[in-house]
Amino acid sequence: KYYNAFFFAMGQSGSKCEDLSPQAKANILNEFCASGGVTGKTHTAGWTDDELEWLLSTFYQRYQEIQTIRQESSGPTKGKKQRKEPRAGVSLDTLVLQKEEAFKYIVVFNQSFSNYPSLSERFWRLLNEEGSPSSACSFLDYTTFLYKVTRGSWEDRTSIAFNLFDKQRTGRITQQCVIETVTEISEFMSNVARGVLNIQEFNQLKINKVHDLFKGTDGTMNLETFSTAIIDHQTLLGCCEILDMVFGRVARKMEQKLNKDLVFGRYLQETALGNAKDITGEMPFVPEVVASAIHYLRKYNALGTPELFRISVSASLLNEVKREINRGLTLKTYFQRYQKPGSSEFMLLASLIKFYCNSLKEPAFTTKVAKKIIIVEESCIEEAKKLGYYKKIFLTLPTPNRYFLGTLIPFLKEVADAQRKNLDGCMNAANLGIVFAPSTLYYPEDPSFGATAAPKAFSKLIENSNSFNPGYNPKKGVVEDAKQTFKTLKRQWTMMSKINK
Repeated sequence: KYYNAFFFAMGQSGSKCEDLSPQAKANILNEFCASGGVTGKTHTAGWTDDELEWLLSTFYQRYQEIQTIRQESSGPTKGKKQRKEPRAGVSLDTLVLQKEEAFKYIVVFNQSFSNYPSLSERFWRLLNEEGSPSSACSFLDYTTFLYKVTRGSWEDRTSIAFNLFDKQRTGRITQQCVIETVTEISEFMSNVARGVLNIQEFNQLKINKVHDLFKGTDGTMNLETFSTAIIDHQTLLGCCEILDMVFGRVARKMEQKLNKDLVFGRYLQETALGNAKDITGEMPFVPEVVASAIHYLRKYNALGTPELFRISVSASLLNEVKREINRGLTLKTYFQRYQKPGSSEFMLLASLIKFYCNSLKEPAFTTKVAKKIIIVEESCIEEAKKLGYYKKIFLTLPTPNRYFLGTLIPFLKEVADAQRKNLDGCMNAANLGIVFAPSTLYYPEDPSFGATAAPKAFSKLIENSNSFNPGYNPKKGVVEDAKQTFKTLKRQWTMMSKINK
């Protein structure tokens, strides 16, 4: 008996399973937290309490289904009742899925995993790399892996892609290993999307990128080299997104069931890397809503629109669009209703960019970097030295944040330049700094901290946008130099504060 849903991907099963009792759930989740499981307290964008409850119920349901399939497959036993494992006896240690049973009975997108032994073997290896026996996957393993695939950092995702390509588990990947993996994935993808993409077409899109990735190397890479190089070859990183296709379905179903917003009010790494990212490939690490808004404002030469970013659209319109986008509609699709967009529509696009930044759970500059920039801006050092420090500290930002701001800041420079040419324009760098600093460059623990300094610093970033190129990769020496510079400046700032008092 087959269920047309992977055990980690919520589908419709043929049986109705009992849920765990509230007490059993509480006990398991307490064990989960004590064992270092992923939560919002331990990881950026980690699982919330209601999400963990939902995931646990789902995992337990799959656990029961596997038991049922095994019993049915072994044949009916006359005169004997099928024994059900008591719910009270389930613990974090005993709630595990066995590899042989899982892959034997599961079908994904009408494709049996038994037809892809090498691929399924590596999928399983990624699932239980946290320490469980190779033949089992625990709830702790699963939720950690699911987090990395759907919400994790850039480092999490590159590590997963690297391990997927590292067939022999040597700690190094070869060009041939990557080509073989891409070919296996192309067969799976072509069977899933029959009539849309065949194996030859898929390989033409990907294999050339493999050769480019290894250009200038000896044909092998370790994780550190791969993590740097893959930024410019994200189409290959996309090969590991088959993991999101398969395993991420449960996270998307969960968010739908729990009425979670898809785009606004999330962490940047969720929307810049996850299901809401830009799919055009033109703006890496930029969420689709921001990428499309920038695209349309440029396309219609709207950057010089008077009061752009200063005036917001009505709250009712903004909320309507926000609801649609949070449900999964792209801004690109929504905006197609406007055949001849005008200033009102341009204000809507600008409002969405502002609202996205303002709704982030952590400022785009991150709490740590924002505080450092504000302290430096409030110090009495020369302006040139301040700018030099900003250049260094910018490189220490997480990769998604660096690329997002490295797209936003130069775009705002375009706006400031266009406004300068327009007689009615007033949104220069200083005014744009006043608009964007409170939503991107602030200290969450005390929003009033740097209320004057942050807009000034942001305007300097706009005026010198060429220095904040997201393509630069932070080198260890640059990071250490930036840290040392900050320590010196912090001492100076502390001394000046005491003198002023």
